[in-house]
Amino acid sequence: MAVKDEKFNPGPIQRRSGITDPEEQSSSPVAVEDGRVPEHEGSAGSVSVALAACNGARFIGEQLDSILLQSVPPGEIVVCDDASEDDTVAVVEKFRRRVPGVIRLFRNPERLGVSGNFERAIGETRGDVVFLSDQDDVWLPRKIERMMQVLMTGAGGVFSDSAIVDESLHDSGVGHWSRRGFPADLLGYLSGGRLERLRIFLRRVPAAGHDMAFRSSLKSLLLPFPKLPMCHDTWIGMALAVLNLWSFTGEKLTLFRQHGENISASGANLGWLEQYREAKRSVEENSFAWNAELYRQLLERLAGRCPPEVEALLHDRREHSLARAAMNCGFYGRVPLVLREMRNGRYFRYGRGWKSVLQDLFLRGSGSSCGQREE
Repeated sequence: MAVKDEKFNPGPIQRRSGITDPEEQSSSPVAVEDGRVPEHEGSAGSVSVALAACNGARFIGEQLDSILLQSVPPGEIVVCDDASEDDTVAVVEKFRRRVPGVIRLFRNPERLGVSGNFERAIGETRGDVVFLSDQDDVWLPRKIERMMQVLMTGAGGVFSDSAIVDESLHDSGVGHWSRRGFPADLLGYLSGGRLERLRIFLRRVPAAGHDMAFRSSLKSLLLPFPKLPMCHDTWIGMALAVLNLWSFTGEKLTLFRQHGENISASGANLGWLEQYREAKRSVEENSFAWNAELYRQLLERLAGRCPPEVEALLHDRREHSLARAAMNCGFYGRVPLVLREMRNGRYFRYGRGWKSVLQDLFLRGSGSSCGQREE
């Protein structure tokens, strides 16, 4: 299903990036969770790609080409444009004319935001399996093929690693998992028991939106997303982790492009100064209240669907977020709250250990709401 003009050529991009196709990568273990979706076991079915776009004219054509040139092409690409002010729609329309019946374009009259736009795109898909796609990445030619092979084990979703590249697709030499601080033996940890795997997700979700796919039979459970900004991949990642439905591969199947207009900074290289600024911004934006609300809605949505020990972990994780959200007060007022979270070990189970302790001690203002929690 190649595009005749201005065609994306996988060869040069792979040479520029230094990333090889999965067939040429060193063999990586593929782990499968014990959760299953029985009605789909052994069959991957048809593929839909849900692509959320907004002012993406600069890169979206290259991404569409890389999807259309997959070794296993998708049955449809659903593009939802979030009230773009550039030529995004014109670029997508050009591709629609070249490959009739494959690309379905929806335009939001008013901007929905990233998660709202993905929610609409996912809702419009008709395939058995839904792949999420950012507008500015490039997929390696066998991404769909490899991830579908993993899904055919009967799991509910699959995620992979990705290669971080610059805007010209030059390889940084670092994978997305590594950049986000996951250990080199992440695959070993994820191959452990159910609660051990869930604890990894409760600390930081390794499944990123640009590298995940899931069964469409899960849409009724996943949608609608919580009314929280930029929550879609964390929500999907956590929901499938709680239900024990993830499979994964350590192969780098996407060129995760970093440029000056990225919505997400998850691929950015954070030195000490950048880490300080990120920690300060997290406090100013009260990301802890965001997490507490996400876990509240997750517990509500999945009530009765997971065993008591899993629910207990979710409640404990939410309690940590609520405790940190209640620390906006003077230094001496929050010291006892910080000490309590240190004693119960939650800084080290769910946060970044001593970095989180220092963040709460020294990067907060002197508000007056210490200990007041919003349930």
